[in-house]
Amino acid sequence: MAYLDTRTGRSLNAGGLGFAVALNGGVLAALIFAAPHVVREIPTILQGYEVAPDPQPLPPPETRKKSPPPPRPTAAPEVAPVAIADPFPRTDFTFDPAPLDTGNSEGAGLIERKVEPDPAPARKPVVTGVKPDPRHAALLQPPYPTSMIRAGLGGLVVVRVLVGADGRVKAVEQVSATEEAFFRATRDQALSKWRFKPATSDGAPIEAWREMTVRFVLPD
Repeated sequence: MAYLDTRTGRSLNAGGLGFAVALNGGVLAALIFAAPHVVREIPTILQGYEVAPDPQPLPPPETRKKSPPPPRPTAAPEVAPVAIADPFPRTDFTFDPAPLDTGNSEGAGLIERKVEPDPAPARKPVVTGVKPDPRHAALLQPPYPTSMIRAGLGGLVVVRVLVGADGRVKAVEQVSATEEAFFRATRDQALSKWRFKPATSDGAPIEAWREMTVRFVLPD
């Protein structure tokens, strides 16, 4: 039986083709077992066919670049300690405990303190008021104003007098008066003639005020 080679146009014998394929297969198997790495480099040519060698192995992938290690933290510069003044300085002091009374076990270690009584309140001074001097009682009545005698009028005068430590009148103030003439007569008499026993504080004479009443009555 014969076959037609499409490339050369020649006819091939079936027996010869089979022998050639068997021969080439034996050679190929021997090469594979003898040196497998050589087979990949030498192309195998069959009768009427060409077998391409295995492709070259791909180069190994590029080794990934390792990221550089993070920089080590640099040590902070040493700072000299700053002395801060204590706002509440302590004051050294010593404490001497009170000696214990070894003769009596009761109340041992306790300090007995005497409580002083409160001071007595200050004594108020003894004060006496102004009094008329009986030796000059006749001089207390002022002279009757002439104008009031002609008018036939009587009256009443109330005054406050400031008596000094010597018993004399130093000032006169009007409290009330029925007529101005009566007040003037009383004021003049008090400043010139009136005498008093002065007020006292614990026996010492002092200046003080006293109120006096003077009546003006027409004689019958």
